[in-house]
Amino acid sequence: MTTYNTRNSAVKRIMVEASDLQKNPGHRYNAAPTEDNIFEWHFTISGPPDTEFEGGRYHGRIILPAEYPYKPPSILFLTPNGRFELHKKICLSVTGYHPEFWMPAWGVRTVLLAIIGFMPQRGNGAIGAIDCEPEERMRLAKKSRQWFCEVCKKKNLELLSDEQVALDGTTDADQQEGELPDFKMASSPTPEEQKKDTSTSATASKSSGRDTSSARKVVKSKGKETIQPVPETAPSPETVESSTKSSKNTTSTTTQNSNSSQTRLNVTSETNRKQLDYVIAIFVFLLSYLVYNKLSR
Repeated sequence: MTTYNTRNSAVKRIMVEASDLQKNPGHRYNAAPTEDNIFEWHFTISGPPDTEFEGGRYHGRIILPAEYPYKPPSILFLTPNGRFELHKKICLSVTGYHPEFWMPAWGVRTVLLAIIGFMPQRGNGAIGAIDCEPEERMRLAKKSRQWFCEVCKKKNLELLSDEQVALDGTTDADQQEGELPDFKMASSPTPEEQKKDTSTSATASKSSGRDTSSARKVVKSKGKETIQPVPETAPSPETVESSTKSSKNTTSTTTQNSNSSQTRLNVTSETNRKQLDYVIAIFVFLLSYLVYNKLSR
């Protein structure tokens, strides 16, 4: 069984959110951490009513960063839906593509409701977005109900039943869910932003000891080669612990440097004070000598 440092702020926040979602489940969504890693969640959402997604059940992954909740999560869909690409991080204002919009007060529940709200809107070329015909989306919505998750070992309809969705709006929690922030529509990052994101990711991977050259793999099929991205992985407990220790070491080093600087400053001040006392003593001695000679005459 995986153990975590419960003093870590990210671990504490995730455990609180997981407990809250278990005690107060939503009627439009279902989410929980996986058994192996609390930084990776699986979710199921219902298609928004009065849209081509109505009646559908859509499954996906939420990857929480080690700095959560101060940095936004990544979202990947697993169920074909006609709105988002599969196994690829999607670009929304509540995901890692737009940390400038993220608020630490938001959580997994907020993210799920935001996804539901964004589904009927056009992709407008955003990363991970696709625009299919309404008929195709309706076909996928019917098919999605029986989609099976190999990790959860359940079908979407078992994870989020029609009876549960039918209760939407009947509790105080549902009323509070209606009072959501005004999420901004996130546009696709510019080439400069994508280049910066790639550079940042490469630097982070290098510092964490991961080989970025394996970020993509070549798959041979019938004599043809295709490139597929390697699935995004959640931070491991060791990564979180390492991040916590690194932060503590940095703080300790900073404190030591501060103390060293303060010591040098104190030594300098003490030396200057002694030099001043020495000058004053010489001045008093000379003055006394002059007064004594004058009185002697």
